[in-house]
Amino acid sequence: MNALSSIEAEKIYRKRIDSETPRIMNKEQKKLSEERIKKANEYAKKMREKQKVSC
Repeated sequence: MNALSSIEAEKIYRKRIDSETPRIMNKEQKKLSEERIKKANEYAKKMREKQKVSC
């Protein structure tokens, strides 16, 4: 019973940390993820163009 309560307390603690993460970090992470998405989209377009040429 004690182990269960400690696991639940840890979950609550993690949720609290996640909710209290600084917004600056979130903005930086969003910028990074947006850049990754843009790069992935550009790469996908290039690959599609190559497939059109080869077919």
